[in-house]
Amino acid sequence: MRLSAIRDDVTQFAGVISKTLDVDVFIVDSNLKIVSNTYRYFDRFDMIRPVSVVGQVITTGKVIAFEDKRNFSTCQVCPDFQTCEMAGFVGVPVFYKECVVGAIALILPRLKIAQIFKDIRNSVAFLENMSDLLSSKLKDRDDYTALAILKQEREVFMDEVQEALALTDSVGALSYYNKRFAAYFGLESDALGKMIVEIVPHALVERAVQSQKPVRVRDRLIYVKHGGAVFYGMVSCHTTTSTGQGQGMLFTFRSISSIGADFTVTADPWAQLTFEVCEGQFCREAIAAARRMAKNDKTVFIETAPQMAEILLARCIHNHSSRKSCAFLTVNAADVQGLEENLLFGTPDRLYMAHGGTLFLRNVELFSLPAQLRLAELLKAGQQDWPNVRLIFSSRVNLESRVSGSCFSAELYHILLEYTIRLNQPVSSQPPLGEQSISEIEREKIAALLQSNYTRNQIAQMLGLSRATLYRKIKQYNLY
Repeated sequence: MRLSAIRDDVTQFAGVISKTLDVDVFIVDSNLKIVSNTYRYFDRFDMIRPVSVVGQVITTGKVIAFEDKRNFSTCQVCPDFQTCEMAGFVGVPVFYKECVVGAIALILPRLKIAQIFKDIRNSVAFLENMSDLLSSKLKDRDDYTALAILKQEREVFMDEVQEALALTDSVGALSYYNKRFAAYFGLESDALGKMIVEIVPHALVERAVQSQKPVRVRDRLIYVKHGGAVFYGMVSCHTTTSTGQGQGMLFTFRSISSIGADFTVTADPWAQLTFEVCEGQFCREAIAAARRMAKNDKTVFIETAPQMAEILLARCIHNHSSRKSCAFLTVNAADVQGLEENLLFGTPDRLYMAHGGTLFLRNVELFSLPAQLRLAELLKAGQQDWPNVRLIFSSRVNLESRVSGSCFSAELYHILLEYTIRLNQPVSSQPPLGEQSISEIEREKIAALLQSNYTRNQIAQMLGLSRATLYRKIKQYNLY
C-alpha cells in the first residue's frame, strides 16, 4: 500500500515533525512522489530523483544523515548539486510488511544543522518512531479495507439467501438484518439498534428475547400485522454467542408465499402452463389482453361463459407475471358459500396466505354481498392497507344484471370493469381442449399430493376446495 492512501495522516505527521524540530519535512512515497511537505525555510525544493539522497533512502532501506552535502558522495554526483539549497539531511525509511513504502526526510538549512546533529541519535529515533506510526496507520487502513470487503461479501451472501435473517444482541436490539427481512417487515430506513419486538410484535419473538436460558425454536407458524407490514409464515430462532459481543439471538423468517413457491415448483404441474395452451380455446383478442395484463399488477376480471376454463387463463396470467415464483391460490365461491368471508378476511386468511402472489376469486357473483363490499373497500383503499396480492376475479353470469337487481355490489362491479377480459363460447365445436387439459392436470396434481402423504384436509386447503368436492374428484379420477 502506498502512503498516498493515507495522505491526511501523512500531512498531519509532517506538520508535527516540522513543528517539533523547526525544519522542513518531506514525506515521499516509494514511487518518489511527494505525499506531503512543509516550507519553513525553502520556498521550493524539488530533488526527488532515483539518484537523489531521498531516492537512496528508499532504495537501500537505510537511515542516511549528513551535516554537509559537500562531503556526501551521492550529493556530489547529483545533477542538482550546484543549485540545491539543502545543506544537511536526515532521512529514515518507512517500512510496511517488510517493504520500503516511502521515506521521511529532514531538509536542513545551515542554521539548523547544529541543532539537529547535537543529538543525532534522538533525532533519528524520533523520526523512526514517526515512521512506525505511519506503518501502523497503513496497517489500520489495510485491516479496515479487508473488514469492509469481508462485510460486503457477507452482506451480498446474506441478501441472496431465501430466508429473512435478523441478529439481535443480548437485550433484543437489532445488530444485523438482510434485505429480505427489511422487505418482509417494511423497513424503509436503518433499523439497527431498534428492538426486534417493535418490528416483529409477536409473543414468540418476545419470549425468545426475554428467555434467560438458551433458546431453539424451529419452524413455528406466526402471523404478524403491524403498521403497513404483514407477515404470515415460519420463524426459527436460536441463541448465539459472539466473541466480544456476548449472547444474542438469530432469527430466520420465511413467508408462506415463498414456501408455497417451493411447493409450486415441486408439486404443481400448472406452474408450467403457458399462453400457447390457450390458443384454439379462447379468441385471439382475449389471449392478447391477458398477455398485456400479465405484465402489469392490476386487478383482472374475467367475464366468461359456462363450460369455459377461465382458471386456465388466470393461471397463465400469473405464470407470466412478476409474481410467478410466489403462490397462486384459488377460492371458488361455488365450493365455499357461507364461508367466503372467513376464508378471505379471517386470521390468517387467503389474502395473507397468497402474500406476494396471486389470489383467484372464481364465480365472484356467488360471494355474499358483505364479502363483495369488503373486497370493494380493499381495492379502493390501495395496496398499502392490505397484503401484497394480485386479485383475479371471474364470473359466469352477467354482473350488470345482478347489480340492477341489487344482488351484486355496484362499487365492486365498476372497479372490475376497468380491466376486463371477455371470453365468448369456445372457438371450436369440439369439447374445449382447455377443460380436457385442466382435468388431466387436476388429476395429476391430486395424485401427486396424495402420494406425498398430505392429508385430505391439507390437500383440500391447498387446492381451495371443500372436502366434499375433493372426495368427489378423488372418486371421479379413480384415485382411491
